[in-house]
Amino acid sequence: MNKMNRKQLSDLISRIETIHEELDEIKDGEEEKFDNMPENLQDSEKGEALSEIIDFLDSASESLNECVESIQSAIDN
Repeated sequence: MNKMNRKQLSDLISRIETIHEELDEIKDGEEEKFDNMPENLQDSEKGEALSEIIDFLDSASESLNECVESIQSAIDN
């Protein structure tokens, strides 16, 4: 891989990491909302929906981590 492509991939990693940070901030806010709900609301349809959203955001966060790792592996090889 040439130097220019490595630089482009490094820049891409930086942008993905920024998105990842923003996503985690949103996820943290949703988790805080859920944690501050009374237990009976956590067990309600609304609470379950919020929990599912948190799971989706967590999955997206993990995917971004894997994406960065894969791109970094490409740069390193």
